[in-house]
Parts: sequence; C-alpha cells; structure tokens
Amino acid sequence: FDLGMLDLHNTVSARLPQVVKLLEQVKSWPDEKRSRFVEYITQQVRIIEKKRLPVFRLMTPEQIGELARSDIFTVGGHTDRHPILSHLTRERQEAEIRGCYERLSAWDVEFAPVFAYPNGRPEDFNDDSIAILKELPIPAAVTTVDRHHRTGDDPYRIPRVAIGADCTMPEFKARLSGFFYFLRRLAGTPEGHE
Repeated sequence: FDLGMLDLHNTVSARLPQVVKLLEQVKSWPDEKRSRFVEYITQQVRIIEKKRLPVFRLMTPEQIGELARSDIFTVGGHTDRHPILSHLTRERQEAEIRGCYERLSAWDVEFAPVFAYPNGRPEDFNDDSIAILKELPIPAAVTTVDRHHRTGDDPYRIPRVAIGADCTMPEFKARLSGFFYFLRRLAGTPEGHE
C-alpha cells in the first residue's frame, strides 16, 4: 500500500503524529484502494482476535441504538462506508448517503436530521453531495472547518469547533467561548486553519 515504515514501538504520544499522517494519507486514496486497505486491516484484526489480544471494536447496532436513546448523545448520518464523497460519482455518493440512513432506520435507531461529511474539508464534498442531502431531505451538514458558526452560514457547510485529544482545558474553554478564534483573527491566521 506504499505507506513506508511506521515505528509503532514508541509511546502513544510519539505514535500520534505518525497515525495522523497515516490517516491523512489513507483518506486521500481512491475509494477502491481505501476499501482494499480496510479489508486488509480487518483481516489483521481477525488474526489478533484469534490470539485473544485486546482490539479496538466498532459499536454494535444495539450499542448505537442505546447511545441514540440516551439523553446525552444524538446520532447522525456519516455515509455507509466513510468514503471521501468528492472522489465518487453522484450515484455512488447517493448510495453512501442514503445507505447510512437506511441502515440506521433498519436498526431502529432514531437519528438527527444532520449529516457529517467524511473528513469534512471543503474539498471532500461537492454540489452533488449537497443536492443529495437536500433531496432526502436532510436540512443541514457539518464540515471540519475549524471556526464558530455564524448567522448566514450555509446550512450545508456548517463549521465546527475543533477539539482534539491534545487540547488543554484552557484552550478548550477559549475555543468554546470564541476567544481562541478572536485571537486567531488578530494574528491574521486564515479561518479554518491553525
């Protein structure tokens, strides 16, 4: 898969930049190559499971339903297999978007009428993606553009406040209050960037 060498024997904090780089690389691959890679990783996980080693497990439909019924969380759409939508034809995009909502409905999971674009950068979705959401009808979609939402923003291009695992409590408070973004504007940093 042309990934180069990864040193996975360091501490978790030392591995994090490598994992982030790997994820960015894999996300940009064409859907077919990404799917082959996911299948390869799935096979490796099965080998680990046979050895009874601890492994990351996806939520079951029952767990997703339980989460959706809680008073704390809301479940929304995010495609069926997590491809980058702008890499797909309109027909494939529609199958992915409709597929996730059909799957949630089949699992009897109540979902919010909001969609989150996989990867979420402006180049990761297109006018076809938005048209499909409007047809469903899903009235809003969120991106990963890092800024506060403003009155007048396109409801199909809603930005979000980015909170990562390395975010300190003071930064968390500054981001939620908007002070972080105010300082960023003062520094002349373009919106949607660090």
